[in-house]
Amino acid sequence: MNEVAAECIVPVQVNLEENRNRAIDYVKTETDRLKKYLEAELVKIDMVLNEKLELLSNVKARSDAKQEEITRKEQDLEWLEGIQKRVNRIIRF
Repeated sequence: MNEVAAECIVPVQVNLEENRNRAIDYVKTETDRLKKYLEAELVKIDMVLNEKLELLSNVKARSDAKQEEITRKEQDLEWLEGIQKRVNRIIRF
């Protein structure tokens, strides 16, 4: 009985052990491959985010410059309106 069990069970056990080792190797290989892939994708995402951040910074800088120009124009307009009021007062005098 022991001989029959050894002839049947031992090859199955060896086969199971080999399959387990192959599965472990496959999982390790795939894990390394996925890590490398995800790292490359994260680098791409980081580059895109940096580009968008730079674009937003440029847009903000242009917006700030335009706001400064608007403020200067408003001040110029107030100054001209003041001159116009003085001229109108002189004419009415």
